Amino acid sequence: MSDAREAELLQLRTKLEKIELALSAILDAIVWTDEAGHVQWFSSPFRRLVGRPDQEILGAALTELLPLEEGGCQLTAEQHPIARALAGQPNAIGSYEFRKAERLLILEILAARVQVSRQERSTVVSIRDVTARKQAEEQVKQLAAAATASAESERKRAAELDRAYRELKETQSMLVQAEKMAAIGQLASGIAHEVKNPLGIILQGVNFLEEEISDEQAQQIEVLKMIKEAVRRSDKIIRDLLKFSRQAPVETQLCDAAVVMSESLTLVEQQLALKNITVAREFAPSLPVVMLDENQMKQVFINIIMNAFHAMPQGGALTLRASRQVLQERQRGVG
Repeated sequence: MSDAREAELLQLRTKLEKIELALSAILDAIVWTDEAGHVQWFSSPFRRLVGRPDQEILGAALTELLPLEEGGCQLTAEQHPIARALAGQPNAIGSYEFRKAERLLILEILAARVQVSRQERSTVVSIRDVTARKQAEEQVKQLAAAATASAESERKRAAELDRAYRELKETQSMLVQAEKMAAIGQLASGIAHEVKNPLGIILQGVNFLEEEISDEQAQQIEVLKMIKEAVRRSDKIIRDLLKFSRQAPVETQLCDAAVVMSESLTLVEQQLALKNITVAREFAPSLPVVMLDENQMKQVFINIIMNAFHAMPQGGALTLRASRQVLQERQRGVG
């Protein structure tokens, strides 16, 4: 062999050694196999990956050196990316699991068939360990899911707190209204007692004058009758007011709802008149009696009427209706 040929071979060998050194420095494992899938060359990271000495690696079937799993199931020889690359698939790419001792690694593999010559075909395999990256991605997914669940939980909690706050405000408003009604009841009771006595004296005076006036004084008798009627009507209002303001346990009895509504209106009718609010009663004839607590229902009707009163500061018309339509529908539903 001539000196020039030897120098050329030495230069080529040096280049190959440099290329091999450069490939070994790459973190990804690189393997070169023949057309049967036996290892012809490999980089240092592959040696560290499979944990075997060089004499066991060179010439061995790559599918045996690198058994892979997918979803916890062992790949068959035909499913292995090396076999698929040798079978003609241009680029057999995928992520697979590889068990090394007690660890489960996740590998990204690219296997590409190389036509060296008409007679020789080989496969180049690039193997990258992406275990840390996949674990980090999974942790990010878990953290994102936890953050989403936490945000949803906080949103629900905020909604529950908002609902509880509104319910508390409503309850507080009802308590304030109840306290107002209790105070009004006590005030009304005191006023009613104070007014009841003078009314009794007026009625006695009217009865006395009726006995003193002769039958010929028709005009005076008519005036006394008007006074007596006004006193009796006022006395009825006072008695209703005392009954309304009296605190008592719930006692239900058969009552005419239209009568209870009318008596409730009587207690506040004067206030409505002062605000130019006209009242119309539309009570259906022959309404059935119902079981209710008369005193509490009067409180309910008065609250409704006073709500309407406050809603019409410039005056207006208030219509009270009572019918048996709801009772009939309920009876049909039960039947």
